[in-house]
Amino acid sequence: MAKFKFPKVSPFQVPQQIGTGNIESRYLFNNYRREWTPALWRRAVDMAIQYSDMSLLDTLYSWCMQSSPFLVSQINKRLIPIYKRNFVFGRNGRENSRLTEKYIRNSWWFKRFIRYILLSQFYGCKMVAINPEKRKVVDFPLRNIDIFNEALRFQTFEYYQVINAADYDNLFFFQPESDQDFKLGLLQSISRAMIGIVEMFNDWQVLGKRYSFPLTTIGYDANNAKAQTQAQTVAQNLDMLTIPLIPYVQDMVNNGKSLYSIEVNPINTQTGSDAFRVMKEYIVEYRSEIMQAVTGGTLLGSTEKNTNSEQLAQIHWEIYQDILNADAEMALMIMNREDTKHKLAVLFDDASIESAPIIELPDDRLPISTFVDVGNMMAKQGSKFKPEAFRRVGIDPSDVEAEKKEEEKQSLIGRVFNPRKKEDQTEKVTEKTETE
Repeated sequence: MAKFKFPKVSPFQVPQQIGTGNIESRYLFNNYRREWTPALWRRAVDMAIQYSDMSLLDTLYSWCMQSSPFLVSQINKRLIPIYKRNFVFGRNGRENSRLTEKYIRNSWWFKRFIRYILLSQFYGCKMVAINPEKRKVVDFPLRNIDIFNEALRFQTFEYYQVINAADYDNLFFFQPESDQDFKLGLLQSISRAMIGIVEMFNDWQVLGKRYSFPLTTIGYDANNAKAQTQAQTVAQNLDMLTIPLIPYVQDMVNNGKSLYSIEVNPINTQTGSDAFRVMKEYIVEYRSEIMQAVTGGTLLGSTEKNTNSEQLAQIHWEIYQDILNADAEMALMIMNREDTKHKLAVLFDDASIESAPIIELPDDRLPISTFVDVGNMMAKQGSKFKPEAFRRVGIDPSDVEAEKKEEEKQSLIGRVFNPRKKEDQTEKVTEKTETE
C-alpha cells in the first residue's frame, strides 16, 4: 500500500525556487489580478527599458500566452517547423555522425535548447540552465532576469544580488539581434494588440447585454397618488421574467373599455443588425497585425479575409518560408557562438563539440504537387523518373513496380484474349508423347 509523506516542495511556499542544483533562483508569483490597459502596457515597457525591471512585463507576456489560443497557434507556426530542420554536427556539408547521434538525434536537451532560443525572439531574452546529471533544462522566469547585465537575480526584486551567465558553464543567456530599439521581443507589440482585442470583446459584450432586451416605460395619472405608488412598485420589481399585476376599471362611458391605473409599455432599443461589426472589424484588424508580425502574412492563420488568389497565397507562403529560414540561421548563429560551444564542450566533457560547428543539411525532399508536375512534364518529353527518385517524396523504390516492356505487354495481351492457345499446345504435346 502506498505510503504518503510530506511533499518536498510545499505548494504554499513563497517564494518558489527554480534551478539546477548549483544555480538556484527564487521567484514570486505573477499578479494577474489587474485589468490591462494601454497605459499599464506603457508602464510595463518603461519599467523594463529604464530599470531592467521585468516583473510587470513578465506578467503581461504570460497573460497574453495563457489567455489566447489564437496567439499560441501563431507562435507554434514559428517553432514547430524549426524542430523538423536537419541540424547536425559537421563541416562543409558533411555530417559528423558520432556527435550528431549522441548530442542531437538521441539527445534529451537539444530540442528544448532550440525551443528557448526561438522563444527568445518573442520574449526578448531567455536564460536557461542545463544539468546533465539530473537531465534537466531549466527556463528561468523573465522577471528574475537582469537584461542590462545578462545576469540572473537571486530573487525577483533582488536588484543587487545577481550572477552573470558568462561566469557559469551551464548557464546560457539568449538575446537575438533585433531591429527593435530596446529588444523586448515580438510580444512587446503583440501584447498591445492583445489588449486591444480584449477591450473590443468587452465592448461587444456590453453592447449585447445593453441592447438584447427592450427598455420599459411605466405611465400613470399625474393626479392619482395611488397610481404613482403602484407605478414605483412595478418599476422596482420589474424584470424580463416578471408579470406585473395592474388593476383596471370598466369605463361605461366608452362602451366598457378597460382603463388601467398605470400603463407598462416596451421601448424598442434594438440596434441595427450590423452594429456589432464595429468591434468585429477592430478584432480582425488586430489579429491581422499579429499574424503579419509572426508569419509575415494573413493567409496562414485564422482569418475571415478569404481569397481565391493563388499568386497572393504563394507570396505569403514564400515570406513565411523566408522568416523560418531566418529563424534557423539565428538559432545556428547562437549555437555556434564561441561561448556557447565552449560551455557545451565543458558541460558534456567532450572537447570535439567545441571544434565541430552545427550546420543544417539541405532537405532534398520534394512536395507531392511538384513531383507530379515534373512527372507530367517529363512524360510529354518521353522521359520518366528512375525508381530511386521516388525517395524524394517518401516512397521506397522497392514499392515501385517497373513498367513492362512492349513485347511483355503483347504476350500478356495474347494470354488474356487467347487463353485456349496455350492449352491446345499442351494437348498436342501430350498426344505426341502417348503415341511415342
